[in-house]
Amino acid sequence: RRAIDSETQAVVAADKRWHPECFKCAQCQVGLADQEFFVVAGQPFCRAHAKGAQQLTCRKCGKS
Repeated sequence: RRAIDSETQAVVAADKRWHPECFKCAQCQVGLADQEFFVVAGQPFCRAHAKGAQQLTCRKCGKS
């Protein structure tokens, strides 16, 4: 693990900071720093894997 300070370039997504080279799809590990991405359950996903990662749940009770 490397520290991210105010001088370090970082990607900010899902209330987290990532080194650009570490910001990858949680499923296929493709780099996302310069691509469209989606956040599902706090994890980044590429377009191809975001839909499969989404859990369809009721917004009110949280059950599927």
